[in-house]
Amino acid sequence: MYKIFKDSKEYFSYIDLMLENNIKINKATGLKLYFSNGDIIELNEARINPKKYHLPKYSDESVINIISGIRYNYGFDYKYEFDKNLFDKKYKHVVYLLLDGLGVNVLNKTLPKNSFLRRYYYKQINAIYPSTTSAATISAKSGLYPLESGWTGWQNYIKEANKNLILFTGVDYYSKEKTGININKLIPFKPFFHDMNLGRIIEPDFSKKYTRIDSLFKQSLKTLENDKFQYIYYNYPDEILHIDGIDGKATKEKMKSIDKFVESYANRLLDNTLLIISADHGHTSCNPLDISEFKSLNNLLERKISNDARCATFKVKCGKMQEFEDFFNLLFKKYFILYDSNVLIKERVFGDSNGLINERIDDFLADYVAIAIGDKYFKLNSDNVIFKSHHAGITDDEMYVPLIVYKK
Repeated sequence: MYKIFKDSKEYFSYIDLMLENNIKINKATGLKLYFSNGDIIELNEARINPKKYHLPKYSDESVINIISGIRYNYGFDYKYEFDKNLFDKKYKHVVYLLLDGLGVNVLNKTLPKNSFLRRYYYKQINAIYPSTTSAATISAKSGLYPLESGWTGWQNYIKEANKNLILFTGVDYYSKEKTGININKLIPFKPFFHDMNLGRIIEPDFSKKYTRIDSLFKQSLKTLENDKFQYIYYNYPDEILHIDGIDGKATKEKMKSIDKFVESYANRLLDNTLLIISADHGHTSCNPLDISEFKSLNNLLERKISNDARCATFKVKCGKMQEFEDFFNLLFKKYFILYDSNVLIKERVFGDSNGLINERIDDFLADYVAIAIGDKYFKLNSDNVIFKSHHAGITDDEMYVPLIVYKK
């Protein structure tokens, strides 16, 4: 029998059924499987072009280096090298604007060359890894790599609750129940400018459904004279990219709107201001692999899959390590590289800890980390949301973000 599945959940359910009946997988070619009874099944999905990828190094230029430059600008000590041409003089005001999800590919595909953001494009730098908001924005605010801060992904295993909680909200990722746990108290961090006494963080009101970018800019201009340094975060274009995709009409319209507001804001900045614009991560087009009820995989695990859709972590049952490795690689090696977590720590993929590794790292990274290199993401829970574009992998699309510089 030869069967083509259009739904990944049904595809994995069929694998479960075959394995429960002691019918083994003899061979796998991508998501085309050959069983010992002669059956062949395939997951038929939209094909997306192969992706270039690179494993990040802590020495790659990133927001961490920019933070060192900001501290230097105000006469404070700093830890890492930075671009001296960016800080060509001592600026009275520095604004760091982070536009969520604005990868280099998104910038070039959604805006014309004469747009403000593309006119002032300086160069590309690397995203913090994991290339996801909860890891990268904490690095942008704290000056710490994820290995130091402990913020490694969207959701993770919190031992105090014995549940996987969304780090930003404390909500149970799998049941959607509120726990009342404040993750900021469990995994605290200080802003990188806490000792400088001259900074402010400006973010959307996350209790509201939507905050306009111009309202953030109004807050900035109102207080900039006294603040000297400001970190401004805006949760777009990420939110529209997930739903509409990189090539979507709504994405392009949103980017035009953002570009217009940023240009207007830049023109109103005080003299002697350095405006640095970048992103927490990029985006890449991809399709879901719904493994939320994939028993053959989940039964090998001690607890539910953690971290992120394209940077997933696995805590494996005692005695099941080799079986897990073999089974995972048989099915997914075309799309994910499976790493021993200790190897990634040793190779500094999650940053240079200077010997200070956050106490949560063992729980958060668990035994194995699966890092996406292709056009798939793991759908881990039972909701009906399907993303056209995602992040947290190591493709160039996700890892290269723009450094846009405007000096007034």
